[in-house]
Amino acid sequence: MNWVDQMRKELSVLMFALHPDPHGFMGGGFVRTYEVLKRGRKYNVNYYVIEPRKSFKDVDPEMEYQVFKLPYSLEFYKTLSNLRLVIDALKIGLQVVRKYDIDLLYSPVEVNPSSILPALMYFISKVPWTIMLQFIPVYGVLTAVDKLSKKPISLAGLYGHLRVERKFPMLPSINASLYYLALFKVLTKAPLHLTISRIILNDFKKLLPSIAKRLYVVWPANGIDYDKFKKLPDVPKDFDAVFVSSYHPKKGIWDVLDIWRIVIKKYPSAKLAIMGRLAGSPDLARKMLKILTKKIKHYNLSQNVILVGDLINGFSSQRELWINMKRGKILLYPSKIDAWGLLIGEALACGLPVITWDILPFRDAYGRSSSVIFIPLNDKFSFAMKIVELLSNSEKLEILSRDAINYIRNYHYTWDQVTVSEREGYIKVLESWGKI
Repeated sequence: MNWVDQMRKELSVLMFALHPDPHGFMGGGFVRTYEVLKRGRKYNVNYYVIEPRKSFKDVDPEMEYQVFKLPYSLEFYKTLSNLRLVIDALKIGLQVVRKYDIDLLYSPVEVNPSSILPALMYFISKVPWTIMLQFIPVYGVLTAVDKLSKKPISLAGLYGHLRVERKFPMLPSINASLYYLALFKVLTKAPLHLTISRIILNDFKKLLPSIAKRLYVVWPANGIDYDKFKKLPDVPKDFDAVFVSSYHPKKGIWDVLDIWRIVIKKYPSAKLAIMGRLAGSPDLARKMLKILTKKIKHYNLSQNVILVGDLINGFSSQRELWINMKRGKILLYPSKIDAWGLLIGEALACGLPVITWDILPFRDAYGRSSSVIFIPLNDKFSFAMKIVELLSNSEKLEILSRDAINYIRNYHYTWDQVTVSEREGYIKVLESWGKI
């Protein structure tokens, strides 16, 4: 089948999208899912989506896909069990498969339990299935940033990596180890999966080649809708820097406090704004907020670190998040595990230079931007000194801000291109199953 015929072919995809409440900062993975769903019909993909009680369509009723809601939110399922969530999702999935001519079963992320649902559904329905590897769990387990860890293919190896290298508590390490081991086994049960990152593919080639040969890189993997950013209002620069928290501690929430302690030795009145959503679940976010406020007080940063917005639930919309990001002069992004770093692109679109750790996924995605400044991993002093350098040179800051906007204005990756590449990935998967 040639490319034109492929694009004309109608595809029906049953997606298991078990996301947190879709408002404010959802994390790059689910932002990507939302943007692809928005454009699916335009490119002849009919999506049938199983979602928690609050769906993407509740946020944007004009989205053209069919939603099938689980009876509860993800937060409430945690008080029940993941088993109950899996059973409810499979019941709905079976009804959808029986009613509609589904071509592909699909999970847009590899987090628990989304990733196992297509495989389980396959054993019931025999419909081809695949997973998109785009969140941090697999990338974070397979690599300690750019230094390869021991092969995590045994339960003991996984546990040791999580417990020692990533400093997980004991019981979460056991649970996560069992999940990752199951995930790696599940990935070998289908002929092809998708990933947004060439770095993930390279890690699998070195560590788990049996999975690497089953991966297809969807490229471009993420986009920026610059028209949305052009419409944002001008706001005063209230903060010297901003940090947007997202669900995982390795995204830099604790490093940024250590870095800011160094900054204020040079600039005692420097202001850092922390915003976003501290964790995927409100309960965990509340626990993290308590730790965060204690650390701020312990480090004598109460006059220098400002918590902006609702860190439990996040802002009400992405637009509100972006407006608040624009109140800063620089985005600090000391994340150690990321497959792309969509937030970096959004900050550039807001006119903010970005300072981040020098890890391979960021180099791969943003290495051509002069407004993304890479600091050697874990060198907090150099990170802080780069902040000081920029804050003391308003002319350079202005140049970097203009360069950031120009970079995004000329950014070649749009969400339409991402949706087309996603569809091409589905075709590759169906070809691997012998269905095309």
